[in-house]
Amino acid sequence: MPLFETLIAPQNVIGLWTVISATNAALITLLGIFLNNLYENKRKREDRKHKLIRDAYMGGIEYLSYSQNKINSFSKNGTLEVEDHDREYSEKFYKLFAIASPEVIDIYSKLSAQYGDCLFTLGKDALLLQECSGKVAFHKQGIDIALEGMKIATENMHEYNAKKEDIPDLWALHTEQYNKSCLDFEAHSEQHDSAHKEELILRIKLLKNCMKALLDTTKPTYAALASMREELDRNLSQKDFKKIQKSIDFMQEKIERASNAFIKEIEDKIAIMEQAV
Repeated sequence: MPLFETLIAPQNVIGLWTVISATNAALITLLGIFLNNLYENKRKREDRKHKLIRDAYMGGIEYLSYSQNKINSFSKNGTLEVEDHDREYSEKFYKLFAIASPEVIDIYSKLSAQYGDCLFTLGKDALLLQECSGKVAFHKQGIDIALEGMKIATENMHEYNAKKEDIPDLWALHTEQYNKSCLDFEAHSEQHDSAHKEELILRIKLLKNCMKALLDTTKPTYAALASMREELDRNLSQKDFKKIQKSIDFMQEKIERASNAFIKEIEDKIAIMEQAV
């Protein structure tokens, strides 16, 4: 049988196509594995990149929350009550510079400077308030000591009279102790009232500055959050942004109402003190 006829024999054609089909199937499988590996490698790289961005931005969010809590802590007792984690949160802040876009970095840099200015101002106000509170406590202690001195002198004088003693020098000593305690009481009372009034005025000033700092930093803080959400492919629609802005405005109004009520209460106390004088 000629070679050509042998090649085109039905059984040979079927065998040839079987080989071709098997070869194509193997090639397709290998190509599929190759493409799948390319996709998986690309997906893993994207996942790692996304995780780095997400972790960096979550650290940025923690930095914002930490800064807001530091400002808010001044409004409670006039002192910085938040635990000192500046180094930890500063590291989280600077990690953004290795990950975030220039736009986010610019927003965060300006906001960080704003936080720094606010905390510096509040720190000075709080220091003045603490010094004044120290004066109030000092004069309060002086009043208590004077009252105790008056009590002891009075008891000694009653005891002297009960025993019907006739010791002029001893009576003079009891009288001198009583009079001195009275003078100390009057002096410390006057200084205490003056220092307490100053303390209330300084507390109002600190509270007003706290409220102003919170109101001034709330909008740029949420702007920073919105910029991060945009980079994480979670774009906000205009409708959603308006809802968030409405919530921000509500929180600001609530903070302002509470602060103004507390300020009014302290101002009323100062007015009562001035009327008493």
